[in-house]
Amino acid sequence: MRLPIESVRKIGEKRKYGLLMKFALDRMAMLGVEAKPFYLVEERLWEDLAPDFERGFEAFATRLLGPEEMEDIAGIPGYGFSKGELVERLERGCLCFGVRDQETLAAFTWADPSECVEPWCRFPLKENEAYLFDAYTRKEYRGRGLAAFMRYDCYRALNRLGKDTYYSISEAFNAPSLRFKARLRARLLSLWLTVGLFGRYRWVWKLKELGAFPGTDP
Repeated sequence: MRLPIESVRKIGEKRKYGLLMKFALDRMAMLGVEAKPFYLVEERLWEDLAPDFERGFEAFATRLLGPEEMEDIAGIPGYGFSKGELVERLERGCLCFGVRDQETLAAFTWADPSECVEPWCRFPLKENEAYLFDAYTRKEYRGRGLAAFMRYDCYRALNRLGKDTYYSISEAFNAPSLRFKARLRARLLSLWLTVGLFGRYRWVWKLKELGAFPGTDP
């Protein structure tokens, strides 16, 4: 059976960015069978890295977004969250940082100052900590290093708020996410596996304590 042209295009695109295995696991999850290995990651602000992430983005500006801008985000094709859901995040204390290229919202990311909100890895945070999640870059801006620039700018903004330690989750087969976090000197704390069946059953196991990116000194 021949695959539709659109499916072939998507597979080629995922392979190009090192996301082929993630794409396959996401497809399995759509069928009700979920099996995802993921890393719990710790991130911090390293001032000496600033030149690496600022170069080429002088025209971009990062700032906090408010409720009136959630409609713009919710309207991005394929993003998957409604304006109401995004406003609810703001109301419970989450922060949304957006990167604009003149009038265009090129990318955005979220920070929760109170807890890691992932259902399979939930824990409260200290006063100096934040959990970073749901980073998104518009398709036309991908492949230019914008995600890493936004992340670094987000660190600086959170640092001004008294937050100097940040946690995030990266799927083990999300190669682009792991690459840019490695550039930011983030460290992998632990490897986990979550398995779910038909949205009704879920099991989570911690597979290994790490403390560093694979292939580097702890």
